[in-house]
Amino acid sequence: MTRALAFLLLAGCSGPLLLGSPSVSFTPSAREVDVYDVFEVEVRIEPSPPGNPFLETSLTGRFQRQGEPAVDVDGFCDAADGGLHRIRFMPTKFGEHLYHLRFKAFGRTFEQRGSFKAREARRRGPVRVDKVYPWHFVWEGSGERYLWNSTTAYGLLGWDDASYVRENPLVHEI
Repeated sequence: MTRALAFLLLAGCSGPLLLGSPSVSFTPSAREVDVYDVFEVEVRIEPSPPGNPFLETSLTGRFQRQGEPAVDVDGFCDAADGGLHRIRFMPTKFGEHLYHLRFKAFGRTFEQRGSFKAREARRRGPVRVDKVYPWHFVWEGSGERYLWNSTTAYGLLGWDDASYVRENPLVHEI
């Protein structure tokens, strides 16, 4: 083994890094999605980055419908070896959307720009607090009332078990 190769191995460089630069691919899930559906881009990297990919890599994206303000989104590592990352975005309006992704690994930044179309599909969307009646909920996409049917409403107040209710006599008066 030459002295230069031994030095690089001791300095923390892995074998595949010595052979060439990493290969990064960006793969969108679809060219068109429904409004209130998920648009996803998979980012694959070979070889996998050294170290802890959950702390030492990052995937960020900026999504924008033409004529609207941009929305910044964080992606996530979806493989223990760091070879797969994903970023997801849910469009709330129909039309053409542009995106700009930045993936950072190996001390380098890899970028991808693209677009997709969100088509109207009359999906209900996420549940939101009703602006008129803040103790009620509505489906964002349709405006319909969301009726939460449950045997107890303790979850709305952040209590995760009934022991708090049993131990606190003031709660019974609510």
